Amino acid sequence: MMEPNAAGPDPSVPAAAEPTAEPPREPEVEVGKVVGVFGIKGEVKVEAYSDSPARYAALKAVTAVWPDGRRRALAPVGSRKHKTHILMRFEGVPNPNEAETLRGAALVIPLSERAPLPPHQYYISDLIGLTVVTTAGEEIGPITDVLKTPANDIYVTARGLIPAVRQFVKQVDLEQHRVVVAPLPGMFDEKPPSSAD
Repeated sequence: MMEPNAAGPDPSVPAAAEPTAEPPREPEVEVGKVVGVFGIKGEVKVEAYSDSPARYAALKAVTAVWPDGRRRALAPVGSRKHKTHILMRFEGVPNPNEAETLRGAALVIPLSERAPLPPHQYYISDLIGLTVVTTAGEEIGPITDVLKTPANDIYVTARGLIPAVRQFVKQVDLEQHRVVVAPLPGMFDEKPPSSAD
């Protein structure tokens, strides 16, 4: 037999509000990383993920994202190339002390705002994770990093480095998620290096 108070919640008491889910965020892409401070006007040194300084000058808004998940919206007010980096200034960052707070942050933009690239050029974020396969059909493994050098980029895999030049890189297929390479003898280790090496 049901107890008198077991009829369910009192309709006169408002139910607790359901937690509001954050709307899904549009996919983002990194365009650079703040690696230092430059000068006395609040400029930061950005490790650029594009070879074109004009792409940074055209940015209207970016978001700084730290490894711990913190985020800060930033409005660029100027950029210029300096040696191997891009120097950028942002609203609300008027001095080196404020600029220092941005060190280590990735700079991201919505994927839909990413500028198209010329043929045979690729964003680093698109290359990371692609599987490297030789022209003989041997699978080498994924690209884990892309190193920028004055001569050319270098694709990093667990078994060796691949200069990103046409002599070695024969095809980059983003749809098939792979890179086809023609290696020289000895370019790749027989197996990934172990922690004991």
